[in-house]
Amino acid sequence: AVIFPLSFYSLKDIATYLGFKWQHLEVAGSNSIFYFENYLETHKKKYLEEILAYNEEDVRATFHLKQWLSKHT
Repeated sequence: AVIFPLSFYSLKDIATYLGFKWQHLEVAGSNSIFYFENYLETHKKKYLEEILAYNEEDVRATFHLKQWLSKHT
């Protein structure tokens, strides 16, 4: 088990603590719902691109966490 000195254990909190550099720190999961709903209404590709960018960054942060865990546990 790993315990971090954090108030919250969200991916953003843990990955940031471990040194991951977010490009879109202001974007939250709720934004992806907003983008998807807007895409359904408008069919504008920019909304899908925002979702993909958000998801890609989450995958990169998860990989960063996985690498840290592999090295330190």
